Amino acid sequence: MKADARWENQAKHVIRFTFAGDWNWEDFYGVFDRRDPYPPDQRICFLIDIRAVTRIPSDAVLHMRRFVKLAEQVGGLIIIIATSVPAMMMFRLFVSVYRSASDKFRLVANDEEAYAILQMPA
Repeated sequence: MKADARWENQAKHVIRFTFAGDWNWEDFYGVFDRRDPYPPDQRICFLIDIRAVTRIPSDAVLHMRRFVKLAEQVGGLIIIIATSVPAMMMFRLFVSVYRSASDKFRLVANDEEAYAILQMPA
């Protein structure tokens, strides 16, 4: 499994996207296209878990604009769960380039931190 999506809670307020191994942009966009439809008129939060990736695909900077559109689409927070230095550096670059959307994004190191932001039980 390079990319997977599943609802994180029964109320369908949070969806987790998990990426692992040597994923690419086709995997990334494919998992977003395959996910279940969002419930109508509901604020959705995303957890994007990239802790198990072996590398960030090339041309990441070119794909950052898609994240901004994603934030506009879902209305909730987008929480990136990452522990690698390249992923954390990419996040910092993203929020510095797209400051207008940066308030919708958070970077955390584990599920507990993500759940605390979302005020969900662990």
